[in-house]
Amino acid sequence: MSKFFYILLILLSPFFFSAEVSAQMQAAHWFFGNKGEITFPFGNAIPNISQNNSQMLSQHGSSSYSDINGNLIVYTNGQKVFDHLHQEIIPRGFEILGNHESTQSSIIVPMPNHRDKYYLFVIRSLEIYAPLNIIDESINLGLNYYIIDLSHNNHSIIKPDNNILLNRSSQKLAATYHHNQKDIWVLTHFENRFYSYLITSEGIHMPIVSTTPYWSKFDGYYGNAKGQMKFSTNGKKLAVAHQNNVIVESVSEDVLDTAPLFLEATNESSNHPGRLFLYEFDPITGQVSEEYLVEKRNIFVYNGIEFSPSGKYLYYQGANKLVNIIFQFNTENLYKHELYFYGDSPRNMIGDMQLAVNGKIYYSDRQTKLLSVINYPEKDLNEAQFLYRSFNINEQALNQNGLPNFISNFLKEELKIYNTFDGDNACIHTPLKFWVNNNQEILSIFWDFGDGNTSEEHVPQHIYTNPGIYTITVTINGQIYKKTIQIYDTIDLPVYEMVECDTNGDGIAGYHLENFTNYLGNQAAYVSYHISEADAVNNLNAMEDLIIQGNHLTPSVWARIINKGGCISITEIRFKLNEGTIIDQTSRLCASFDNVFFIRPSDIQSLYHQSVYIFETHQEAENFQNHITENISLTSDQTTLTLFVRQQNFESCDEIIALQLNINYPTLFSLDSREICPFEGETIYTLPDNITSEHIQWNNLQGEDLNQNINGRSIRITKAGNYSVTVTNESGCQFTSTFEVTSSSPIQVRTIVDQNSNLIIDYGNQMPNDYEFSIDEGTTWNNGTTIHLPLGEYWLWIRQKGDAGCIVYTEKIISNKITNFISPNGDGINDVWQIKGFEKYEWIDVLIYNRQGRQLFENRVNHSNILWDGRVHGKPLPSGSYWYTLTTSTHTIFEGYIVINNQN
Repeated sequence: MSKFFYILLILLSPFFFSAEVSAQMQAAHWFFGNKGEITFPFGNAIPNISQNNSQMLSQHGSSSYSDINGNLIVYTNGQKVFDHLHQEIIPRGFEILGNHESTQSSIIVPMPNHRDKYYLFVIRSLEIYAPLNIIDESINLGLNYYIIDLSHNNHSIIKPDNNILLNRSSQKLAATYHHNQKDIWVLTHFENRFYSYLITSEGIHMPIVSTTPYWSKFDGYYGNAKGQMKFSTNGKKLAVAHQNNVIVESVSEDVLDTAPLFLEATNESSNHPGRLFLYEFDPITGQVSEEYLVEKRNIFVYNGIEFSPSGKYLYYQGANKLVNIIFQFNTENLYKHELYFYGDSPRNMIGDMQLAVNGKIYYSDRQTKLLSVINYPEKDLNEAQFLYRSFNINEQALNQNGLPNFISNFLKEELKIYNTFDGDNACIHTPLKFWVNNNQEILSIFWDFGDGNTSEEHVPQHIYTNPGIYTITVTINGQIYKKTIQIYDTIDLPVYEMVECDTNGDGIAGYHLENFTNYLGNQAAYVSYHISEADAVNNLNAMEDLIIQGNHLTPSVWARIINKGGCISITEIRFKLNEGTIIDQTSRLCASFDNVFFIRPSDIQSLYHQSVYIFETHQEAENFQNHITENISLTSDQTTLTLFVRQQNFESCDEIIALQLNINYPTLFSLDSREICPFEGETIYTLPDNITSEHIQWNNLQGEDLNQNINGRSIRITKAGNYSVTVTNESGCQFTSTFEVTSSSPIQVRTIVDQNSNLIIDYGNQMPNDYEFSIDEGTTWNNGTTIHLPLGEYWLWIRQKGDAGCIVYTEKIISNKITNFISPNGDGINDVWQIKGFEKYEWIDVLIYNRQGRQLFENRVNHSNILWDGRVHGKPLPSGSYWYTLTTSTHTIFEGYIVINNQN
C-alpha cells in the first residue's frame, strides 16, 4: 500500500538543498566567543538565549550554517567542527589548519547541487611574527578548504588533494552569491590583492585576482592582517577594515627580531593607524574595483564593520587608547556620522559587527556577557539607535572579539516563508508562516496569498489546498514585497513490485533499488530506502547498499520519497522473481585505437534502441554489480569478445543478453607533418602503398585546395593548417590520421662581393646559425656568412639548417674581376672605370666616397660596363685612393677602393 504524510519538514529532516539561493533562515544560529549561543526565531520574536549547548571556544572568528527553515546544521571556530547535536566531527589523520584567533577564521558554504555536503574555508593566520624572522615561502599561512560530509550517519570531514588555495592571506574572509544565484564567490585578501574563488557544482575555480592601490604590507603582519571584510547583502558593495598599517621602519629596532615584543608593539596599536575602504564588487566577474577611502585617522585602529540590510549605510568601529567610536557612513552621499562615542580601556579597543536575520546589527567587545545593538540600521543618524551593551547572551557564555561569519545574501531583507522545502517550493496542506524582516514599526500590513486568501497579521500562517504556482504580495506601510511559491501534491504510488529474472536457475536475482528511483524520474528530489516502514517514516537507518540478492520470499523494503515541494510519501517495494532465459546475440564492432585497441561502451550502446548496462560476467549482470563504464582494452590479436548486456524493462524481467562480439580492426598508418617552403608553394600527400581502402576522405581542406578529388589516394595542400584523412578499410573500420601543415616565409638578406671576390651574407636581425647556404644549386651546403667566389656566375641558395630545411632565399651572384685603378689623363689607357660583364645588369648604382667617408659622386648606369670617368661635376678628382659601393639591379653589393692617377 502507498502511504503519504503531511508532516512538518523540520521534524523529519533538516537537511535540504536548493539549486538557487533563497535567503531564509540559514543565519538563524550564532555560535561565538566562549560558548556564546543565540538563536534568532522566524518572525520578530525575541532572540533565544536560553540554550547552553554551545561547544564554541573562539578568541575571534567563527561560522555556522542552518537549513532553510533555521534548523542548525553545523558550526566551527576554524579549527574544530560541531554538528547540530553539538558533537565534534573529528578529522581522521589530519588537523584543520585554521586559527580561531583570526578575525574571520572560517566560513561555511553549501556545496552547489550536493545534498548534505558543505565547503569549509579557513584562514590559517600568522599567530606571531617579527620582520627579521625569515618565514619559508612554502609554509602554509593562507586559505585552506575542506569538505564537511553529513550525507551518512557517520559525519566526516574530508581533506581534498591540493586543499591549500592560497599560501599567504590576511585574516579576511567573506562570501556572497554569484549573479546567477546558484554559484558562490568566496573572497580573501593579501597585501594589495583580492582573490575571488567561484564555487560551482564543478568545484572551486581558479581565483580572479584584483589589484588595488592600497598595500597592507606583509612585514607589518600580525596587525596589518586583522580587521573584518564584509559584502553588502546584494553582493555589490565590499567594505574592508585594516586594523593597523604597521610601518616597520617606524618600529624600534630592538623588537624587529623578537616576535612577542613586535606583536606587543604593533597589534591593536594606535601608533600605527589603520584604514577603512569601500569597494565595488561585480558578482558576475568577481572583480573588485573603485577603491574609496572611508576613513584614516592618525591614531585610530579599525576592525568591526557591517552594512545595513539595503547596503545604504555602512557601520564601522574605530578606536584608540582613549575612545571607541561607532560610525554610520552613508554609501550614497558619502556622509559620515559619529553614532556613539565612549571611553574604554585599550583591552577593549576592537570588536566585530554582524547583521542578524532580524535586521539588527550586533557589536561585540571582549570579556563581557553583553552585546551592543544597532536597533534600526536603515534609519539615518541617531535614529539608528546604538544601544551600548544592551543585549544579554546565554548564561554560560563569555563574549570575546568575534561574531559568526555568514554568506552575505542570507541577511538580506525580503519576504520569507517558513516550513518550505527550499524557500521557493512547498507541499500541499503544509502550514506555512510568512514574514518580512524589514525591522520597522508596522503601522499597516496586508497579505495576499495569491489563492483568494488574505491576512492582516504581522506573521500570518496559511495552508495551500491546491497545487500550483502562487504569487504572495504583502504591503507594509505602503511598501510592497512579492515572492512566488510553487505548491506540489504528494507522489501517491501504489505498492511497487520489482521484478527480476532468474536466468541461471539458482532461484536468486539481484534487485537494484535505484531502478525504482529511475522509475520515479524527475518527480522525486530525494529517495532513501529502509528495511522497515517505521524507519522510513522516521527517516532512520537509510540503506547504503542498494543491491539486494533475493527472490519473492525476500522481505519488503520501504522507500521514503521526497518530491520537489518536500512532500513525503512512503511506498512499499515488494520483490518478484520470474524464470528467465539468457538471450544469445552476435554482433560485429570495429575496434578504436589510442595507443592500444579498445571498444567503447558507447559503441555497444549503439547496438540497442534503449539504455543498457554492460557487464563482464553473467553473475554481475544478474546481480546488477560492477557495470562497465570505461573503455574495454583488447589484445592486438583478439578477434572475439563476450560480454553480458542488461536491458531494463520496468514491466517485467530485465533482459540479459550474452553478446558475442566479432572484432574487426582498422588499418593503422600515420602521415608526417610538413612545411610548405616559400619557393615551392605546395606539398603533396600520398597514402602508403600498403593501405587498401573502401573509402578515403581528406578533411579540413581550404579554398582552392577543395577543387580536387578529396577521395583519392593523393592530395595537394597549399595552405597551412591542421588536416586529417579518414580511411575506411575492407572490414568497414575507419582510422583517422591527423597531421599539421605549416608554411615559412622567405627571408631578407644583403649580399656583398668585395674586391677580393669574397661573398659576404648579411642576415640582419636573423640568426646566421639557423641557416646554411649553397652556391652550387644544393650540391654542397656551407655554414657561416662568407665564401670566396672564383670569377663566374652563381646561384646563391639559403635554407633552414637540416636536410629537410626550406630554401628561403635565392639570388644570382656574379663574381667579376673588378679593376681598382684608372688614370683619366686622355692617353686612351685606363681613362674610364670599366668592368667586364657588368653590362648584363639592368642597372648599377655607383657611389664614390673620400677617405673620410663623405659621398662625392652618385650615378646610375643602365646596361653598361663603363661605370665612371673619374670626374665629379666635370672636374677630375685629385690623385689618390677613394672608396666605392656598387649596387646591382639584383641587389648584389660590391665594395672596395679605387686609385686615381691623373699624371701623364
